[in-house]
Amino acid sequence: MRGGGIVVSDDFFVNVSRCFSAMAEKLKVLVVDDEEICVLVTAKILEHLGMDALVAHDGVEAVNIYGENSDSIDCVIMDIQMPRMNGIEAFKRLKTIREDVKVVIASGYVNDTNKALIDPLEPVGYIQKPLTFDNLTHFMKKIVPN
Repeated sequence: MRGGGIVVSDDFFVNVSRCFSAMAEKLKVLVVDDEEICVLVTAKILEHLGMDALVAHDGVEAVNIYGENSDSIDCVIMDIQMPRMNGIEAFKRLKTIREDVKVVIASGYVNDTNKALIDPLEPVGYIQKPLTFDNLTHFMKKIVPN
């Protein structure tokens, strides 16, 4: 896959995905980011880990998709800065749909103000953007049922 100067080879994921996919079978993740390359790369990594990926390009789409699929979505990976509805507001709305929603915040930088608004919502964690195979796999292992 190519985009924004990033090349993701299918062969890169083969060995890891075989090991991880047994644990991740049927896990469904909603990826929320307004940057298309971030959505594509994240979804590709998740699929190679044996997970299903749904995508939304802003908070409004995320809330709509989650509202229709909350019983089957296991985790949400969400950016903070997005058009129409930012990740903090979207996270709050997801919590009204399902209190135990698992959200991983993906951001290049989380300032103290944003962290103070996000932490009470109890995210699973924070992932530094740009996402890498290693840091995404680490966070997904936190939420995969053993």
